[in-house]
Amino acid sequence: MRVLVVEDSKVDQFLVVTFLENFFEDVTVETANDGLQALKLCDEHNYDLKFLDINMPSMSGFQFLDNLCKHKCESNIIMLSSSLHDEEREKALSYRCVSAYIEKPLKKEHLDVIKSILKEDDGD
Repeated sequence: MRVLVVEDSKVDQFLVVTFLENFFEDVTVETANDGLQALKLCDEHNYDLKFLDINMPSMSGFQFLDNLCKHKCESNIIMLSSSLHDEEREKALSYRCVSAYIEKPLKKEHLDVIKSILKEDDGD
């Protein structure tokens, strides 16, 4: 499984990468510090799953989604945010390619959500 973590906080990047490596076998995780770097990586690689922060420098998570959807609509994006605003959750889930919205930090309880997204993608 190939995963992209788009997050400007090195601490949050580390936490998500560690979480994925602890709970999934055969996972390759790449990181991007902002939406611009993530768009470049998405042009170069296909990812089974993307974790996307909302508030980042250079390009927000929403700007990233707008740009990604112009070129190709990819699904299996999980928005990660520390925001408790319902408006951000609703906006994130209004994108076809966003499969879930999870409030930081990523916890063991989120495993079922992640596994169900991956299972849907496999067609099971």
